[in-house]
Amino acid sequence: MATFSLILFIVLAVMATYQAAFVVWFCRVLICSKPNLPDDETVWPKVAILMSLRGADPQLSETLRRMTNQEYPQYFLRVIVDSRDDPSWPVVEQAVNQSAGRLESGQIEMEALVERLPTCGLQCSAFVQAASQLPADVDVVITVDGDLMPHSRWLKELVAPLLDPSVGATFGNRWFMPRQISWGSLVRYLWNVGAVVPMCVFGIPWGGCLAIRRSALDQTGLVEKWGRSIVHDALVKSLLGELGLKVRFVPSLMMAIREHCD
Repeated sequence: MATFSLILFIVLAVMATYQAAFVVWFCRVLICSKPNLPDDETVWPKVAILMSLRGADPQLSETLRRMTNQEYPQYFLRVIVDSRDDPSWPVVEQAVNQSAGRLESGQIEMEALVERLPTCGLQCSAFVQAASQLPADVDVVITVDGDLMPHSRWLKELVAPLLDPSVGATFGNRWFMPRQISWGSLVRYLWNVGAVVPMCVFGIPWGGCLAIRRSALDQTGLVEKWGRSIVHDALVKSLLGELGLKVRFVPSLMMAIREHCD
């Protein structure tokens, strides 16, 4: 019994040491890392931001406003809404009207989900529809969630590591900081605390703030694979690894999510 207890203690001590090392690394990265953003506007590739919506997040209109006011030269936002009867439809429609007339950046395109593929999740169905119609000159494809609250340089910070040809994808992550305390919010907060550190340490991307090089998207056949997946971010790391491309976490894009959860 004493031998078993000693072995168990050693195993737990080793696990705790590893966990502590990961947390220290994570905190150090968040504190010390600063985004390197080139001043030359001509180096930035054209970007398509894809968003899938079912239901309207409480701050969706603010999310769309921020998405369309990025300090970035060439990009557009394509929103796939679950149906015209969805609560998010009038919110997106208003944002489309407000962005009308912009020639290059901040435009919004919206359409209803046409086909709910029986072989994948609804969000994957929406992204398959959105990504299958991209212009040929789009160099970077970004997927975002409807509760993301980006700051004005969010897009540049997410895309900047892709200027390195060895990087195939970049991602940020979310940190739940609810303004109201409830059992739902507490459970989600604790889950998030446990999930974020290993995701960042091991380069496991979060699809709610994910940028992928267009050439890598095409070479891996990722869009077609989305049509047979539950979630769209799970395959990214392994498929890009087959191409010898890195998946890089962007520390400055730990995004605060303040929604309440019942």
